[in-house]
Amino acid sequence: MSIHDRMSPLQRAELLRLLAEHGSDGTTLFNRLKKRGVLAPVTSTRRSPGPA
Repeated sequence: MSIHDRMSPLQRAELLRLLAEHGSDGTTLFNRLKKRGVLAPVTSTRRSPGPA
């Protein structure tokens, strides 16, 4: 299961909007917000394997 499978349709739509909007310098809105520290850090959602 990918991270996109765990996102709600609204979250996926917002992520696509952030990645689609480009500023005059060519950077995406996502990267500009990330650089300013506005976006929450991404944490790993990987689960450790269960008992063998």
